[in-house]
Amino acid sequence: MLRNTLDRTDESAMGSRIKWFAVFAALMAFGIWGRFSFQSHLAASTAYSSDYGFINMLGLNPVYTFTKSYVNSKTDAKNVRLMGDGEAVRNMQHYLNIPTAQEFDSPIARQVIFTDSLANKPNVVLVIMESMSANKMGRYGNPDHLTPFMDSLATQSIAFDSIFTAGIHTFAGVYATLFSHPVVKRKHPLDKVVPMSGISTTLKKYDYSTIYFTTHDKGFDNINAFLKANDFDQIVSKDDYPPDRVLSALGVPDDYLYEHAVSDLDRLNGKGKPFFAAIMTGSDHGPFVIPKYFKPKHEDAVLGVVEYVDWSVRKFLKMASEKPWFENTIFVFVADHGTSLDKRYDMPTSYLHSPLFFYAPQLLGAPQHLHQLGSQVDVFPTIMGMLKLPYVNNTFGIDLLKEKRPFACAYADDKWAVLNSEYMYVARDNGVTSLYRYRTGDVKDYSKSLPELTEQMKVYGESVFQTTQWLRHNGKQAPQ
Repeated sequence: MLRNTLDRTDESAMGSRIKWFAVFAALMAFGIWGRFSFQSHLAASTAYSSDYGFINMLGLNPVYTFTKSYVNSKTDAKNVRLMGDGEAVRNMQHYLNIPTAQEFDSPIARQVIFTDSLANKPNVVLVIMESMSANKMGRYGNPDHLTPFMDSLATQSIAFDSIFTAGIHTFAGVYATLFSHPVVKRKHPLDKVVPMSGISTTLKKYDYSTIYFTTHDKGFDNINAFLKANDFDQIVSKDDYPPDRVLSALGVPDDYLYEHAVSDLDRLNGKGKPFFAAIMTGSDHGPFVIPKYFKPKHEDAVLGVVEYVDWSVRKFLKMASEKPWFENTIFVFVADHGTSLDKRYDMPTSYLHSPLFFYAPQLLGAPQHLHQLGSQVDVFPTIMGMLKLPYVNNTFGIDLLKEKRPFACAYADDKWAVLNSEYMYVARDNGVTSLYRYRTGDVKDYSKSLPELTEQMKVYGESVFQTTQWLRHNGKQAPQ
């Protein structure tokens, strides 16, 4: 009897210890996560609240910073080693037509000047559309009539039909679009805060107000810290929207995002300075939430949400057209990445093919429909060419209206691709390479029958990724 009582007492004590351990473990996990949001954990973005970089740095926990540095050092051990750094840099100078003797700290930096200028500095609104593969648009052959407005918008714009993204993740799309640098392997380019030569830092020198809109938590992907450190005055995120407009973990729907943005752009216009706004949409990302006030024609949410996205763009431009700043604004539309609609290749071109429209009827003249090859990294230099503002281009991008590129590159975790106007070269981590004639959908491997082209594309891709890694490691990516 006594033994049974003692056993029950021991079992009760053990159960109590397990419960308290579970509570303690949960508290520790919450402490490590650091916030109530399930979308993102404690990161440098959480400490960034000021417009002054030094003050933001003071808020960083030294233990967190040391641990993060240690983790980054281990990640650096997985660097790409595709070719020698010196060879890669020399190749990039050749591809970008840069003299070997350089006047700048970065070997790929070059001065861009213009013989004429605009009377006023135009505003720029850059819309980075979540998952907007060109394959979803009727303009590029989609039969479901999902994007009637954007199809029409393209006919009124300077539209580029052969544009490819830098990768398959949103962080890669944001990084490549704003800073014109590709991503390398699985490394998250926004995770480590470094100064970049990009559109925000460049336009800031011309006294532009700069603002970034996202639908969700600003700590996600370390957006807040990285962009604040690179001359974005304000990051507008989920905390800035009315709680009743937040429909999911991804935050507010696209049409409200645009509505809020137009209000903020009115405020910036009132300052009497030009503005640059980047808008990262979110509705075309699962879970697909379509506001009840929009009724798509398709019952399938994957198709219906594209209809909603198109309707939201129409609503946005209608609202903007009623504002005094509209006629002096260049609107740019590009995808962060596409989506896997065509699976004939393990590097789906539908994941990489992006629309790119520049819309400003009063500023850009007659519409143009251009078919030359381009990359997401070309958005920034092409905008600068339209603004006619001299600058130092320390990026991998070119002005698509004045320059030609031989190839475009994209990274997808365990593989990377190089594309020209007809073929796609794919190099995989397992060592297998292929050359496909993607324009015709041909799945035959042409690498053996076209060895010279295969080698050219291989060397180009290796040079791009090796050089961008070298620039980051040596601090050469900063404004010059």
